[in-house]
Parts: sequence; C-alpha cells; structure tokens
Amino acid sequence: MTLSRQPIKNSRFTLYTERGWWTTPSAADRLLHKGVLATELALAGQQVVVMNTHLTANYDGDWSRANRYARLEQVQLRQLAQVVNRQDPGSLIIIAGDFNLPRHSWLYDEFVEATGAIDPLNGYLKPTYYPMLSLPDRYRQPIDHVFVRPPAGFNLKVSAELLFEQAIPLTSGALGRVSDHAGIQLALQLQPLGIDASELVDKACILEPH
Repeated sequence: MTLSRQPIKNSRFTLYTERGWWTTPSAADRLLHKGVLATELALAGQQVVVMNTHLTANYDGDWSRANRYARLEQVQLRQLAQVVNRQDPGSLIIIAGDFNLPRHSWLYDEFVEATGAIDPLNGYLKPTYYPMLSLPDRYRQPIDHVFVRPPAGFNLKVSAELLFEQAIPLTSGALGRVSDHAGIQLALQLQPLGIDASELVDKACILEPH
C-alpha cells in the first residue's frame, strides 16, 4: 500500500509473472500476488513515480547464483527493471520495499546496473530485518531498500535514515518492535542542471515503513 498527502494522479499494479512453486514455502508468495504498485503524483511541479514492491522471500537464506529462490528473485528483478525503464525519463522514480535480498549481493548489483538507480544507503550492511521467529543469522540481512532515479536534466542530492530499529515500550509494558523490518525515511533535493542550489531546490520526503 502506498499513502500520499499529495493527490494521486494514477496507480497501476503489475503482478510478477513468476512467484514460486506450490510445493514449497513460496506458495505463500503466490497467494499474496506479489508484484509492484506504481503510483504517479506531482510534487512542486515535478512528476514523481513511487514504486512499492515486495519480492518473493528467499526461504533458504542463500543468495548464491545456484539457489532456486535467488534465481526466482532475479526473474522478478528483471521484470521490475522493465517497469522502471518504461517510465518517462523526466519523472523522479522511487523504488521502495522489501526486496528480500541483501545489499551488494549479485542480484542487487545487477538491478542497479539495469536501472541506473541510486541507493542512498549504499554501503550500509547492518540487518534491516529482525525475524520474530528464531532463525539462523544468515537470514538477518539488509534486505529493505529505497532506490532513486533522478529525472533527466536534474542533479540529485539524497539521504536516508533508518527508523524503528530498536524495540520500544508497548502499552502492555513490554518491549517490542513496531515491525520486523526497519523503516526508511528518504530526503531528496532536486536541482536543475545549470541552476545554483541556492536559487532553486525542490524537496520531498518519503517514509517507507513495513
């Protein structure tokens, strides 16, 4: 789900054509109809497309090239890249969600190369997933990402901050997390090429909790 304080011009959901196998735990991903929701809006006169996605989980916690879940994620990422690359080059593109793959895995690098997107958390390798069940450490990875592709003719300044990393007091008096995933708050500044930053800066903030 994507929420916006700005009027939404249009939205379109694209279902991933490959979502796993009925005889494996990925049957849940098939039932959930995972895909990408593209939402179009205008912010300070700039066309913005926010893509909210959730890839199939890697139930093995193994992102090697031979792993079947990793190969399935590769198929989904290639479809996602096609959706990204079909967008108007004059739009600011934001691709956010639970990608279920670690930052700087070969899958991550392939997607960045295919789309030309920027990751403001580039190099951040601490986990963003906190399993509620007892799972091996290999599942605790930085699997939540927000990528940005600036519009043609603009310079982009972007920063990101993780939210909800720590447990907080609940109404019951116990400590607990808001979610089993961190949220990512994104801050953007767009500057038209040839214009000094002090003259014109458009700002947008996107909050992507899970």
